[in-house]
Amino acid sequence: MSGVLLKLLLLPPELLKMHAHGYADLASEEWERQICAWKTRWLIYAMSVVSCVIGVFLTGVSLLLWLALPVLNERSAWGLALVPFSICLLSLASWLWAKNIKVAPAFGKLKAQIELDVLALRQSRTP
Repeated sequence: MSGVLLKLLLLPPELLKMHAHGYADLASEEWERQICAWKTRWLIYAMSVVSCVIGVFLTGVSLLLWLALPVLNERSAWGLALVPFSICLLSLASWLWAKNIKVAPAFGKLKAQIELDVLALRQSRTP
């Protein structure tokens, strides 16, 4: 292994520098993708929670209106149930959507590249 390290140290510094920059660029790209996926997922989860809170609040308002009013207009009474139900349904749909967003394993491409480089080092060591 010391012979391989000696060969690596004797390489031109620009080549090692380019290789290190390649690793840094790959890691940066992977990190940005991971952060974007997490942000999207958490934003949809937040939308789901907010719509659930609004749906529960409107359910309470609808229930209070139904109990407080002596006579409801039959043409618009269905709105007392439909509006909160649709918002709660939106909450459930967005929760399931966020749950189904696939987040790739962190630094998968970087790990694969490191494995390829280690394999190349092992192959160069064998005569």
